[in-house]
Amino acid sequence: MKGKTGRSLLALGALSLLAACSGTIQQKLGLERRVPDEFQVVRRAPLTLPPDFTLRPPTPGQPAARNDTSLAAQEILVGRAPDTPAAESPGERALLAAVKVRAEPDIRRKLVEDYGDLVDLDEGSFLFILDFQRDQFEPKGTVIDPAAEAAKLRAEGRARRVVTNRVESRPLPGENPS
Repeated sequence: MKGKTGRSLLALGALSLLAACSGTIQQKLGLERRVPDEFQVVRRAPLTLPPDFTLRPPTPGQPAARNDTSLAAQEILVGRAPDTPAAESPGERALLAAVKVRAEPDIRRKLVEDYGDLVDLDEGSFLFILDFQRDQFEPKGTVIDPAAEAAKLRAEGRARRVVTNRVESRPLPGENPS
């Protein structure tokens, strides 16, 4: 019994010494977090804001406009461009001929005409949350003084309680908090 216990303790000690050779015990037991290497180079295109938000129509016969590093690596290694998509099969042509609804060729232009005002840049949106970005744009329209507007509405009797958006949590001068 003593021999088996001694051998097992010796084996356990040898394993712990062997594990300690290539790092700490905390690392080996998974108790230490691994932080990402800030000097590691990642090959991705930087995020940029497009010059305009209109969709450019695809060029027939061209692959999708994506920056795929695996396709670029394949082109470098093999020495040719990646395979282009095959032409329509006879079955696909028959299916498209049987469809009663036809697609409008200028649908993108019509969508831009109908909804172009929705994609215009809004200075109040999340893209312009920093002060140095706001300095480049002049406010549109006239700026209304909230205290004067509240007094005017009270004088006309059109509002019992005037609710305004406040930057601070204290009430405006001359206003009764209710």
